Formats: sequence, C-alpha cells, structure tokens
Amino acid sequence: MELDDLDIDAVTHATGIAQHKVEAVLRGEDLDPAELDAPLPERLAFLRETRRRDDGERYTYDQLAERAHVSKALISALFSGARNPGVPVAGALEDFFGVEPRFLTLSGRRALARALKPIEQSLLTLSLLRGAGVSRWAMRSSAASQDGKLGRALQEAITEVLSASDAQHDPEEQELIDLTNEVRALEKKKKAHILTRMRGLLRG
Repeated sequence: MELDDLDIDAVTHATGIAQHKVEAVLRGEDLDPAELDAPLPERLAFLRETRRRDDGERYTYDQLAERAHVSKALISALFSGARNPGVPVAGALEDFFGVEPRFLTLSGRRALARALKPIEQSLLTLSLLRGAGVSRWAMRSSAASQDGKLGRALQEAITEVLSASDAQHDPEEQELIDLTNEVRALEKKKKAHILTRMRGLLRG
C-alpha cells in the first residue's frame, strides 16, 4: 500500500492537522508532538473555513453565537485566543460543525490516532487479502465500511482475489455467505429475531 492510496485530505478534514504533517507521521518521521497541536483559534478558523453554509459562505460570529447559545463577544474572544471555551460551549461548537467530540481540545497525536484507527485495520486487511486464511466474508466486510481511496483499493484487491476463486466456489456456500451478509445488515431487533429462529431450526 502506497501513501498515495490513502485519502490524506479526509484525515486532515477530520483532524485539522495539515496534510504535510499527516504524511510525515505516516512516513514514520519523528515529529515533535507540539507540531501537531494547533492552538484553539487555528482549530476554530479551520472549522469555519472547511464547514461552510449551504451558500458557500462562512458562518458569521452572530450565527455561531446563536448555535452555541453564547454571546457574539465570547465567540470573538474564542477566535482571537483571548478566552478558552468551557466544556458545554466547546461541545456545542463541535456538534454544530459535525466533528468528533473534543476536536477543539484533544492533542494532535490523539486526534490523528483516532482518525487513523480504521485505516490501520484496512491496511492490515489488504496485507492479508492473499493469505490462505482470509475468508471471502471478512474481505467483503472490511471493504464495505471504507470510503475514498483506501476503500477503492480494498474493493479492487478483493475483486481480484475473489474472481480467481469463483470458478471453484461452491454455489451453496456462496448462498450461505450472501445470506449471512444480509442478516448482518439488518437492524438490531430484526437481526435478533432471525437469529433466534435460526437457532431453533438448528436445534430442532
């Protein structure tokens, strides 16, 4: 897996950490933790720049104050660095901008680790795709939860591996796999009902 296969822009969008710094971390460079920690005004400015209104304009301080239920003066003080938000205000702004909890306060390293965790698992999946012990169901499941470049890379690799074995694949086994996937996709209550029925049939 090459660095180009990863959607670095998505990681930057989720963390507020500059693309070149994300790439440096992924290359294994030993960055000072402070280089990943943006001050509050920079994080707020990043959110205001990257999460815009439907008309493409940035939210005004008045609009942000209304959403966070605080005064415009406080919003201005937060953006200038003169004040720090309390937990309720920070949470209200994070909810409004649609980012993970503690986006405004979490250390850069922890934010990056949180954003990269699903990618790490997908990279492991890719490394095992051609291993003898990797099931078709597991490969399909790992790709289904991914988006962007990495998701496409997973799908392509899975298609290649599965197409090579389709000629020898047992149709009944394939049907069982497909049914399993359909059950997994059901809502929790319906899934529990079907599993109970299946257990009854198997034990009957």
